[in-house]
Amino acid sequence: MRNFTFYLLGMMLLISATGFAQSISNAGFENWTYYQYFEEPDNFTTTNPYLVMSGLSPNATKTTDAHSGNYALKLQSVETSEDTIFGAAFIGQIGENSISGGLPFTQRPDSVTGYAKYDIQFGDTAYLAVLFKKFGAPLGICSLTFIGSESTFAYFSAPVNWFIPIISPDSLVAGFTSSTIDNTPMIGSTITFDDIAFVGTGAAFPNGGFENWTELGADEPNDWTTSNLLTISPSGAGVTKSIDSHSGSFAAKLESKISFNGDSITILTNGTFGDEGPIGGVPLNEFPKTVSGYYKYSPVGPDTALGGLWLYHYNTQTGETETLYEKLVKLPTASSYTYFEIPILYYDVPIPDTINISFAPSNYDDGFIGIGSTLWIDDLEITYQPFITGVDEKDQNAVAVYPNPAREVIHFKMDQWLKENPEVQITDAQGNMVKWIRNDNGSEISVDVNDYPPGLYFYQIKHKGKISSGKFIVK
Repeated sequence: MRNFTFYLLGMMLLISATGFAQSISNAGFENWTYYQYFEEPDNFTTTNPYLVMSGLSPNATKTTDAHSGNYALKLQSVETSEDTIFGAAFIGQIGENSISGGLPFTQRPDSVTGYAKYDIQFGDTAYLAVLFKKFGAPLGICSLTFIGSESTFAYFSAPVNWFIPIISPDSLVAGFTSSTIDNTPMIGSTITFDDIAFVGTGAAFPNGGFENWTELGADEPNDWTTSNLLTISPSGAGVTKSIDSHSGSFAAKLESKISFNGDSITILTNGTFGDEGPIGGVPLNEFPKTVSGYYKYSPVGPDTALGGLWLYHYNTQTGETETLYEKLVKLPTASSYTYFEIPILYYDVPIPDTINISFAPSNYDDGFIGIGSTLWIDDLEITYQPFITGVDEKDQNAVAVYPNPAREVIHFKMDQWLKENPEVQITDAQGNMVKWIRNDNGSEISVDVNDYPPGLYFYQIKHKGKISSGKFIVK
């Protein structure tokens, strides 16, 4: 009767654990919500993504306080939780030391003119710079600084300093900032630009009157976070809703794009973003076994897509989140939807309380990055380790299993079954048998686990129709 009660309790716990297993929210990417991020002046990229990602308002904005026409460009230096960010607008992609890319331009103007009103904090400086290039090399530059205050629009003009005579450029880049780029920006420095023009040529400065703006926004998958704020442009976002699905109406489509600051990154995660990549995730109440789903992948060059997961545990004693386990798998070329699995070989203490699941269309893990590589993800699923219960309460106490976790050898000590010739069967977390032994003499069986992959293993010991079971970990 006692054994039957033990069986019944085990079944109840198994059903309970299964009922409360955490599933992946919006696993089929059927639910999306449109978000408007901000407006950008046509032909320019700005510092707005930095601010919006921090939960703040844009600091490069369209204003009706214009010198002429309907609009002007207003830039403001603002404080974030970690830093002060100057307002800036660029033609081209801003890097750590320069601006790359730009727009095609083949004229040689004498100077750059325009109008500005500003309130630059004491010790701070606003900038305007236009650089003309040929085959990527500097050919001429125009630069101007602004200090102090000007309450009404004031005319300015600055000459272009050509390094090489006669030769015409093939492109231009430009930058407008509300604060210094050499020292710490000052909170509150503000400048408004309008009617930027060239003198000495018939060519117009691109969108120099700041009349043309484009709303940037995207559909975001519910309960997921994307890098769209970093890669959003008039041509679209890096993560989009696709009708090319494995099942249902939609799938998530990830295309590797260049971000506003010149990096190449597109990421989809069920957590958030930290300084070095995805963090956070969703709560766990069991040990996960696998994350699986379906994907298609069209790479550019020798690129590979990535699927990854991380298990975390919040340490209440240290007040820090610890990474318990991480796994990255490469997703190779697949012209049609293909099944994939990310295995989780962790069954230990501390118990994980959070899982982060992330995908990328390029090998950002120190691999080749092909701009345009495209990954489709759909129908994700998470499975959990089986809930383990003993089968024979009395006989469980007859076996000692040590050390657990094991590194080289694990021992099964069975003093009370010395004359029973018990059988020991070991299976891995996927149910595959990895060892079968019959104990013909002695009270202990030792198993070499040096070659076992780290993870969770299960054992069953059978003797005269009775079974004792349990688990151990190989590190």
